[in-house]
Amino acid sequence: MKRDEVIRELFKKYLAGDCTPGEKSAIMAYFHSENNEEAVRELIREEFSKDIPIDTHTIKTVEEVYATFDWVQHPRNTRRPGIRLPFTLSSRVAAAWVGIFLSLAAVSYFYRLKKDTPGKTLTAVTVSGERKKVTLNDGTIVWLNAASRLTYPELFSGDRREVVLEGEGFFDVTRNPEKPFVIRSGTLKTTVLGTSFNIRAYREDKTMSVAVVTGKVKVASPETELYLKPDELAVFDKKQRSLDKKAESAASEVTGWKDGALRFRNTTFSEVTAVLQRSRGAGIAYEPRLENCPVIHADFDAGDSLESILNTLMIAVNGRVEKKTDGTYLLRSDVDCRL
Repeated sequence: MKRDEVIRELFKKYLAGDCTPGEKSAIMAYFHSENNEEAVRELIREEFSKDIPIDTHTIKTVEEVYATFDWVQHPRNTRRPGIRLPFTLSSRVAAAWVGIFLSLAAVSYFYRLKKDTPGKTLTAVTVSGERKKVTLNDGTIVWLNAASRLTYPELFSGDRREVVLEGEGFFDVTRNPEKPFVIRSGTLKTTVLGTSFNIRAYREDKTMSVAVVTGKVKVASPETELYLKPDELAVFDKKQRSLDKKAESAASEVTGWKDGALRFRNTTFSEVTAVLQRSRGAGIAYEPRLENCPVIHADFDAGDSLESILNTLMIAVNGRVEKKTDGTYLLRSDVDCRL
């Protein structure tokens, strides 16, 4: 193998951090030779024009070169403590080292830029009847309920981790006091350092809610903000634009949907049917007079059929369930709950 080819291979190994002590001495000696200045410049241009891997080995190389560059900039009586320079560098060799340093410094810059700059924006979507688990790059886990959308960066950057949720999601956030985790859901902004909680923010619902399982959460609307502890619930009324802390709610009541269970507490008929449509993927229509009928307490398991659930709900309003030929349901009753 020709000498130029040997040097080229050594330079590649040097950039990758794979040189033996002897190989490193050889490549450094080649760099320090004034007669090789043009060849060194050409080698740098050639190698750094390629899509070389940027990793910790490359950054270590940059740091080594930086140390050498420091010697070059201060050749007289400016040696670093504990380091002996075995020769005197000429201005021409110094110029060559400037070129090397600038090239490698550029690699370092783009490596750090790659680490600190978010990648492309990703979106996780679920359809009616579907649930999905999403793992973010910081280790945070999000379970998406049916008919939901989570928008998040491929890589978090800056001084906070921010995502956007439409629909319902349960978040188990990796703790990082230096980078708060922020969820934007409509007009609500939920901020945490590391905890687990549930957010429901469907566009068609009259309310949005945040329920905390562990840790502490700040929920803010344009008008006010609340701090929630475990088993506390905040509800935002879209029409009234009010954010209120409600009575304590057991975690299982707000997170049971992850396992297919349905837990309804102090809600309305319209919201219950909306949940059923999303979770079971079937069309449900009802007479307008039923919209605001209260559902105080109702629990259903994953194995319960939609038809049996609807029949149970209709008992409370002395109503009946009609199944259409297209697979949809119509709920009828003489009870009038309109306000």
